Amino acid sequence: MNGITSYIKFITLEFSLTNKRIVMKTGLVQRATLEILLHRIEGINIYQSVLVAYLTMALYLFSGIGGSKDPFIKFPNPSRLHNLIQEQIEATTKK
Repeated sequence: MNGITSYIKFITLEFSLTNKRIVMKTGLVQRATLEILLHRIEGINIYQSVLVAYLTMALYLFSGIGGSKDPFIKFPNPSRLHNLIQEQIEATTKK
């Protein structure tokens, strides 16, 4: 059952990156939403098991101000996503 649940979360994943926040929504019947403001991110940790790395995916863990750690589901093309997030954070802090 855990594999089915994970698959449903993965195929229903909605992700958006704006100049102010990162938003992830997942779920089919029960929706879960996680939103992080870019200026509140202190660090980004990327975790990959051998299988997940083979699938060119990664689990992201965003460290926020105040010690919060917000996990994001496995994403394809982790290096590209990481670069996009860093670009948005840098653009936000230059203002």
